Amino acid sequence: GVPGLHFYTMNQAAPVLAICERLGLTPADAGLTAS
Repeated sequence: GVPGLHFYTMNQAAPVLAICERLGLTPADAGLTAS
C-alpha cells in the first residue's frame, strides 16, 4: 500500500471525488466540522 494519495484537482473536485468513491476511499477529515 501507500501512505496517501494526492490529486491536483484544478478546480474540478467532482471527478476526483468520483474516483475516490469508486476506490472506496474517504477524505481524512470526513465527518469533521470546523470550530
